[in-house]
Amino acid sequence: MELITRELVAFPMEAQTKMEALSLLSDALWREKRISSKELFMEDVLKREKEFTTGFGGGFAIPHGKSDAVLTPSIAVGRSSHPLDWDAMDEKPVFLVFLLAVPEAHAGDTHLRILAKLAENLMDDEIREELLALESSEALYHYTSRILGGI
Repeated sequence: MELITRELVAFPMEAQTKMEALSLLSDALWREKRISSKELFMEDVLKREKEFTTGFGGGFAIPHGKSDAVLTPSIAVGRSSHPLDWDAMDEKPVFLVFLLAVPEAHAGDTHLRILAKLAENLMDDEIREELLALESSEALYHYTSRILGGI
């Protein structure tokens, strides 16, 4: 099964806050039967958020949940039409959110490979600029699929 599908892309994502963004993306994971419980998954994501910000900087956040509620490793992506306060490392607002969902049983290897691949790509100025300039859900889906290729 693919990590990301068109149904897991929210563009535009009508969220005003970090909590709304996490809830909307978790809804997509639940609708696509990638998680068994939105409540349990959100609880695990928020527990991680309390430990350390997932605001990557440059307008991006990579929240992640290692959870028994996750049925299959997945990524839900949202492009917010509003700046989101995410307590990012660079103190700038977030516009693009990659929500990782990984089963607790696969947490080590799968989780780290996905996170490393995303972080590696998001450190590239050109890729960040291109991602933020995308103008459709379809374009965001294809671009994200391409940068995650090989996982």
